[in-house]
Amino acid sequence: MVVGLLALQQKSENSRISQNLAARYLVLSWFGACPRNRFASHKSWFTPTAFHQLRVARAGGKEQFPLVQQPQRGLSLRSRRTRSPLKREERTVIPKPLNMILGALPDQERQRILAGAKLIDTPQRHIFSMPSDPFKYGYFPESGMISELIRLANGRAVDVSPLGIEGFLGLPLLLSDSTSTHECVMQITGRVWRVRAVELRRLLEECDVFHKMIHRYVHARYVQASQCCACNLMHSINERLARWLLTALHHARADTFQITQEYLSEMIGANRSTITILMGEFQRIGLLDYRRGVVRIKNREKLAAAACECNAVITWAFNQVFIKPVVHLRGGSEADKSR
Repeated sequence: MVVGLLALQQKSENSRISQNLAARYLVLSWFGACPRNRFASHKSWFTPTAFHQLRVARAGGKEQFPLVQQPQRGLSLRSRRTRSPLKREERTVIPKPLNMILGALPDQERQRILAGAKLIDTPQRHIFSMPSDPFKYGYFPESGMISELIRLANGRAVDVSPLGIEGFLGLPLLLSDSTSTHECVMQITGRVWRVRAVELRRLLEECDVFHKMIHRYVHARYVQASQCCACNLMHSINERLARWLLTALHHARADTFQITQEYLSEMIGANRSTITILMGEFQRIGLLDYRRGVVRIKNREKLAAAACECNAVITWAFNQVFIKPVVHLRGGSEADKSR
């Protein structure tokens, strides 16, 4: 009789355990752990060991719920876990940049360049490189203006190549050299895309349109350097100052920007006292306002009339980089190859 009572108690306890496990299984199946139809067709799974493995699988462990003998209907736990959403990097689409070189590239090449790039804020007077320093990065300006200066033995400097959103800083990297020949300084606060030098060299070899675009840009820089050389020799200081202000106005993309008279004297290659007199004269005739290092252009048409013709020539040279269609083959178009 005692044995019968013990067996009856054990049977009742097993029944409570089975009911408890069944209830837990229904709760788990409600949250998508596995299909509900397995509850009716696979009662042999409802053992403490099976539920332990199920909990381990839900917690992200290596053990998984044994679904060897599974019906055709529904999805297994393994297939549900592998159908994860796309990673954040794959879902993120980088918007089209303001830099004209990057903006003119095909989407595939542009995304490859920007995948390893970093957009950084650069304050005024930030130094990118000094003469004889190796270039570790290349820079695509997104806003603001960068000046490449030549500093002489007496300490004075001259701006030989201002560049903005139409340009690229670090041409020696793409011309089989990595040494800077100028003092590269941020003149107007802005943002730049920074790309590693090793990555840029590799992309130049693999991206055909980028390769052609850089070659065109080098030619435009050659025209700019030649025209600036002639301008510094043949044109007056007030014409050169008006031209440089037009260039800064274009790169700042606003009528107001910050610049000091000391930097203006370096850009033009004139004494600071001369710049003070000329800025006062421009302010008197209504071209601009200048107070505490802040320039506000009031009349762009009159300022362009006061400048020399070099600004129009340089603008035309850079427009040719992006106006002409770029053939996606280095050896020419398919029509040229068939001839």
